[in-house]
Amino acid sequence: MIKTYLITAYRNMLRKPGFTIINITGLAIGLAACIIILLYIADELGYDRFHKKSDRIYRMATYGVFGGNEFHSTYTAAPMAGALLDDFPEVEHVTRLMLRPQRSVRVGENTFIEDAFFYADSSFFEIFDFELIAGDPKKVLAEPGGIVLTESTAKRYFGKEDPIGKAIVEDNRFHYIVTGIAKDVPGNSHFKFNALASFLSLPWHQNTSWFNQSAQTYLLVAPGTDKKLMEEKLVPFLFKHIRDQLQQFIGISLEEFAESGQIYRYEMQALHDIHLHSNLDGEYEANGSITYVYLFSIIALFILLIACINFMNLSTARSASRAKEVGIRKVLGSNRQQLIRQFLSESLLYSLIAMLLALFLVEISLPFFNQLADKQLLFNFQSEWYFIAVIPVLY
Repeated sequence: MIKTYLITAYRNMLRKPGFTIINITGLAIGLAACIIILLYIADELGYDRFHKKSDRIYRMATYGVFGGNEFHSTYTAAPMAGALLDDFPEVEHVTRLMLRPQRSVRVGENTFIEDAFFYADSSFFEIFDFELIAGDPKKVLAEPGGIVLTESTAKRYFGKEDPIGKAIVEDNRFHYIVTGIAKDVPGNSHFKFNALASFLSLPWHQNTSWFNQSAQTYLLVAPGTDKKLMEEKLVPFLFKHIRDQLQQFIGISLEEFAESGQIYRYEMQALHDIHLHSNLDGEYEANGSITYVYLFSIIALFILLIACINFMNLSTARSASRAKEVGIRKVLGSNRQQLIRQFLSESLLYSLIAMLLALFLVEISLPFFNQLADKQLLFNFQSEWYFIAVIPVLY
């Protein structure tokens, strides 16, 4: 019976090719646009979630009001990392991270300009799950002069040679030895490094001033840590360490500072919130916005709704021309249920073809969309496994 329905639907499609093309193409374009928008939304919501412990990773932020001037930034002081480890038992690991863009990197006789030259402490790979192809995660940044390159950067610098143990000169002054190779950083990371040098290579790592802020501080806390409670404890923690330096920095005591209405505090930003909910001074790149995610979600739903309404309107408009066919079928003995199944079979066949065409349109459109949106979206059922569930819903 189903075979008969499908054969009849196929013949009806061939009988009215203009109607068939318009109906299927319109639905396919709507579905393709919806899928691309869903890919974009999934990418935005998936930022930094490839780290296995991402729900326990936080970035410290600084907020203050001095003399009527307000600031809110990602920068923190050099001694903060060690102090957090000493004063908070719930903190398992801390790493400082610093970006130095536009660095001149010399490899042998060749010179490169590197925009994503970072410094990090040895605990970096204890916190983040950037995969190392070569090198020990606990040792690659443990000594001054160690540097980790991404796979593509190593090929750019050294070609087919093994880069481990090779020398790199940065800014014609600082010498490094390649100690590790990491896989390229995923596109949905809020920071992307090409070269990652040991933080101990920077003289600034020994700076003791709590008001000289140049690096970002990330921490991994123990499971079950209460963020609100820890932020409350950051207030006495901060005042304990800045008490002596505050007098030198702004010329008043800690008590006078508090009474004058000045504000200075540290905050904890969840790693998941950085890309869509943060726009502080010192962000490594332009972040997204949760508002745009909501907006694009509404647009995707609106496009899908219009495509479906258009599909139904075209099908309804054709119903008058098929009244004669329905009458003949009734005369030949078809009942109401059989007629319903026949028309549903045709609609499902149209939808299936439209979905297949939509997937094809997505595949050929993604490179252009990626270039326009500066994204690295991919569409395959291995990396985007959740679309196995979403596509039948759209269908």
